[in-house]
Amino acid sequence: MRHPYRYRWNGAFAALLVCAGVGDLLPGRIAHRAFFDPLIPHPGRMTAVETNPDGTETDKFRASRARFIDGYMMDFWASYPIQMLIPDSRPDLQAKLRRRITPHPAKAWTDVLTLRHGGWEPLRRTSIRPMRQQLAPSSGKVWGVASGTGWERIELPVTRMGMLTEPDIVADCFATL
Repeated sequence: MRHPYRYRWNGAFAALLVCAGVGDLLPGRIAHRAFFDPLIPHPGRMTAVETNPDGTETDKFRASRARFIDGYMMDFWASYPIQMLIPDSRPDLQAKLRRRITPHPAKAWTDVLTLRHGGWEPLRRTSIRPMRQQLAPSSGKVWGVASGTGWERIELPVTRMGMLTEPDIVADCFATL
């Protein structure tokens, strides 16, 4: 049965690629896609991993891969500082996040997404950028992707983990879409 409400996707990191792929497989079932801190797949970048121009892994990713657990599980904390997600002014939320982020299957990062049904092109779509993100703001790298026709761009005064640090602001934003 089709749900009467609009579907909204919110994800982070490689999960956005998974959500984009699932949405592509369900044309007509999703009316609007909203990306928070987006890594938006686009021609030339259909994986969560930056690659060299020839498509090979960068030295940075190879170094990360060397730290994978059992060769296939990415340990987020081995590659990224917590301050990238939550500022030091919120040690309570840093502790909560440390407990909850678990190793991530590398294939969700490295597999190449193939869109067969137009991806998000026929849909209303929104890119929500956390403007208080510290250290390597990923959404800034792909913000230009969301400048094409059909994109609504929203800048929020929240951290990269705004759903934890400023949940009311993030929820209000999604509720108004």
